Amino acid sequence: MNKIVLDKEKLVVDNLEAIIELKKNNFTLECTGKNKIIIKNKEILNLNIIMQDNSFLDILIYSKLKRSDNIIHIVQNNNTIVNYKESFISKENTNIKVLNEIKGVNNKTNIIYRLLSRKENIKIDVLAKVFSNSKDNELVEDIKGIMDGGKITILPNMEIDTCYVSANHYVTIGSVNNDELFYLESKGISKNIAKEIIIEGFLKSIFKNDKIILFGGEINE
Repeated sequence: MNKIVLDKEKLVVDNLEAIIELKKNNFTLECTGKNKIIIKNKEILNLNIIMQDNSFLDILIYSKLKRSDNIIHIVQNNNTIVNYKESFISKENTNIKVLNEIKGVNNKTNIIYRLLSRKENIKIDVLAKVFSNSKDNELVEDIKGIMDGGKITILPNMEIDTCYVSANHYVTIGSVNNDELFYLESKGISKNIAKEIIIEGFLKSIFKNDKIILFGGEINE
């Protein structure tokens, strides 16, 4: 897989599979063809994704330390697929705004988050807008979080101006599973290490079917 270091705010991709390390916090990704992009360990990211007709994007983001305000804006027109997967641990109070605009026909969107809040607060405001002239679109928002001393707030919103759409939003917020913790401790693993194993498995779970696994902001084959 290609590795790219970018010190600019826009990239047009066409059938690209790459690991991208961004130097800027504001970044526009314009997609044609079939693409798989990994954005490496970005603490603050304002990301604008523009999907041209008949394009596909897998985008994976793993941030060990997420902080401050982040904005994700996805625009889809016709015959596009976006699989957006982000997993992070908050470094400080973190606000994320996600806007997904679906304007055309036959689009599929999967927005998946896994997150951990220790002492900090995390707020995710997700807005999906499906326009009146669109049809045959599918949208899934799947957000799961673990609170380990912090607080997580999810604000799901959907503005749908058509009946020709399948739209679902799933949210689960909890704490570290005590049964899993007890099992690992019964194998002689200390409580603190057992907790970290469970948390790491939770955060990485959305990447388990990908060839490249993100681990601690690094990439292991």
